[in-house]
Amino acid sequence: RFATRGTLDDDVLLDVMEESYLAQSIFTAFGVITNICSIVGAIHYKSWMVGINIAWMVINWIAMVVIEVMAYNEIMENYAGSELIRMPIAILLFGASWTGFFIYPMASFIVEVRKGIMSRETYASKAYSCCCTPRRY
Repeated sequence: RFATRGTLDDDVLLDVMEESYLAQSIFTAFGVITNICSIVGAIHYKSWMVGINIAWMVINWIAMVVIEVMAYNEIMENYAGSELIRMPIAILLFGASWTGFFIYPMASFIVEVRKGIMSRETYASKAYSCCCTPRRY
């Protein structure tokens, strides 16, 4: 259970959470699908498939920001005692950083595939730079 702040009731917070379960499930399922698409794209050197995951990650983060702002505004407008609740700016910034942390290597992969640096033919000569590949001496 959530701790109450002011007159903001636990039941209200639980209702808001229960209403969002379907959306959360859909977003999670779509995220799993785009992650699988990205892995398959990387295996087959298809940059557009990796790009789908990047696009989804950006859309997902934007949706998270919109949902957070809407929930915050609803709480501020409708519930007494809500002045104790602050906009979760740190969480939103952390989410942006975390998203960027995952987008960077995928974007680098796309750039290298498009420049011809990374391909099925060149992989053997570039494999030494991968930390998980045994080195040949």
